[in-house]
Amino acid sequence: MIKSKEWVHIILSIIILTFVINLNLILTNQGLGKLFLINTISIILVIFINIFAKKWAAYHFDANIEEKTWMWERFGFREHQHFKKPVPIFKRSNFATFVF
Repeated sequence: MIKSKEWVHIILSIIILTFVINLNLILTNQGLGKLFLINTISIILVIFINIFAKKWAAYHFDANIEEKTWMWERFGFREHQHFKKPVPIFKRSNFATFVF
């Protein structure tokens, strides 16, 4: 079953993907009605099909899977170049690094 923490990650990914994919529609203010709705429904379908397919496969292989946001674990290519604890990419302090 999907835990409450996973729901937060799923909703966050839907919001971010909806904004990114529909950014051109938002900026040009063209066809915000139908096309925006179709894109949003498509994003939701793709994410939920992906999650439920992984959960179903994990169930059949007697495994457990938990969805979470992308984590930043390494800062280089060498073996010792990694963080002690993974940092979420969507954290506010890291977000400015990726935007600018």
